[in-house]
Amino acid sequence: MSLDWSVAKCKDWKQLLDDDHKEVELKDGTWYSATAITQHMVFATMATDIGKVTETNAAEFYARYCIARKITGDEILLTPAMIQRRIGLTTNVVTKSFTQFLKAWGDSQLRQYRRAYDKALATKQPLPATIDWSAEDKASEVGA
Repeated sequence: MSLDWSVAKCKDWKQLLDDDHKEVELKDGTWYSATAITQHMVFATMATDIGKVTETNAAEFYARYCIARKITGDEILLTPAMIQRRIGLTTNVVTKSFTQFLKAWGDSQLRQYRRAYDKALATKQPLPATIDWSAEDKASEVGA
């Protein structure tokens, strides 16, 4: 299934598209285009299980985004200002409750650690303190 998205409901959405050619400096000094930020946020809708970013749910979107990034060990790239600028972003991601969001991530972690446990027993290797997520595991385990 494709991931469809639109910024047509964002304030000054035409300006947002024009800004795609500009670069934004992040807190760590790296530079990203506005396009990359919008695309990152579009993909973050899958990790957060929030399909439409609104004034009402923007803070929860950010909280869920931070939770997901902490679980995977990835750096938090989106700022509240970046999310605020993209209020109105819509995708075809089905919005789930916070409980469903936590359960999906918890179940994913449980599967990962069970696999690590089984592998450690089979190979007689010590259990890792953390799970090394591959890109394939991230895509297949979360949001399923």
